[in-house]
Amino acid sequence: MPLFQINEKNVKQIKFKSFKNEKELQALIENNLEEIFGIRLIASEFPTTNKGRIDTLGLDENNSPVVIEFKESENESIINQGSSYILWIMNHRGDFEKLVEKKIGRIDVDWENPRLILIAKSYNKYDLPASKLLRVSVELKKYRRYENNILLIEDEESPETEIFIRKKKVSKTKGESEIGDANIEKMSKVWKLYSIEYHLNNKDENIKKILDILRDEIKKLDNDIDERIRKDWISYSINERFAILDIKKDTIKINIHDVENIDDPRHWLTNETQKIPGRVWEKTFRVSSPSEIPYAISLIKQSYESTL
Repeated sequence: MPLFQINEKNVKQIKFKSFKNEKELQALIENNLEEIFGIRLIASEFPTTNKGRIDTLGLDENNSPVVIEFKESENESIINQGSSYILWIMNHRGDFEKLVEKKIGRIDVDWENPRLILIAKSYNKYDLPASKLLRVSVELKKYRRYENNILLIEDEESPETEIFIRKKKVSKTKGESEIGDANIEKMSKVWKLYSIEYHLNNKDENIKKILDILRDEIKKLDNDIDERIRKDWISYSINERFAILDIKKDTIKINIHDVENIDDPRHWLTNETQKIPGRVWEKTFRVSSPSEIPYAISLIKQSYESTL
């Protein structure tokens, strides 16, 4: 979709502008990795024992490892290559943890949900189907550079899509590693997915109803809100994470940013500091009834707006 610059009552279309090469794009993203994706940079051009080099290694807000690969040409396919790097990282956890400790200090890395992010100007017809071959959260990001120093990054497709495959072998392309049946099987085992049903197991109907309405109302705040379901909580982010839902037996505990001058006339918020990996959340409240949801959303909205 074209972008337009507004000048009083007139508009002018902003033209595309290319990067000099893939490395220029990579350097820009890495220099602003936390601002763009909420990911801390761990290493660039990291060499593996497979004679390949991982473009970018990072750690997200959940302390999950992130592999980022860039591609310049539509004819290139990096799905297999990126997946092989994820597998390499999972098989060399000690090496990654040493990198993390050297870069940002000792942290417990969340190995249950590693992420693969691919960044390209466009994708060919084979990329989307290939991204679904593994039970892996492959995030396809499409970028556009415009005049006036404008950069647009958007999702090519939701990262939640997954397909279970059996006895299927990914074909080998030039310059890429082959991922055979054994490695696909390994990838499925190391990649652990959690669902809403997991969090609602043994919960009563009241909690199920509250969670259903809360999720719906939070997503209404913005079409681009990303919901991630983890083992211990459900998180919501836009530019960065702004809310975490912790599902208890008879209540839902919600953590939000400590927003300056937050409007809380009912005095729900407490300073019960709860350390979530990657961040300390200083404002906490609980929801135990559907009638409390509108006020809860008013608090969550303020946290959401603080990230924009």
